[in-house]
Amino acid sequence: MSTSPLDEHQPTSAGSTSPLEVVFERGYDLNAYVQLRADEEAGKLPDYPTYTATSTRNGDAWEITIPNLPDGATASVQARTWRKARTMAFDFLTRFHPGEDEHYFLHVTPDDQAVADAAQSLKDARVARAKAEFAELIAARDAARIVTACGWSVRDAGDLLFLSPSRISELAPSNKHRD
Repeated sequence: MSTSPLDEHQPTSAGSTSPLEVVFERGYDLNAYVQLRADEEAGKLPDYPTYTATSTRNGDAWEITIPNLPDGATASVQARTWRKARTMAFDFLTRFHPGEDEHYFLHVTPDDQAVADAAQSLKDARVARAKAEFAELIAARDAARIVTACGWSVRDAGDLLFLSPSRISELAPSNKHRD
């Protein structure tokens, strides 16, 4: 019978039972994400204004053009770096959305299609990774709750799920755990 390298993993000096636990960094608000996904699927997300701008290299400067502003105008900003030009474009749009409750999106696309496609490909991969991480978090939470509800100790549940006992306790806080 062959075993996976994960089956043979020993706890690290930090006490983690798995190298996979890095996926479960603190800071994720799992409940807020689950609610956001439910709202998204139900079509309940707010419809924020969205602006699509184009960036062009003009000599030593980047120019970002933002069409279809609320007053029907088109605006352009210029800066020596792409980052500074993008920041200026965001700052310009805040004039149309001055209140803290006002939200908007600005998508800046390079005018070079090959560059735009490459950047979009990376963005798509990052979104897919984030969705996979959250799916893994939900699966880990559900597994921890089921396993501990079936009487497993947090230590044994952690060994089964390749998570630390403390992480099991965080994922399944309402179950009475045995050590």
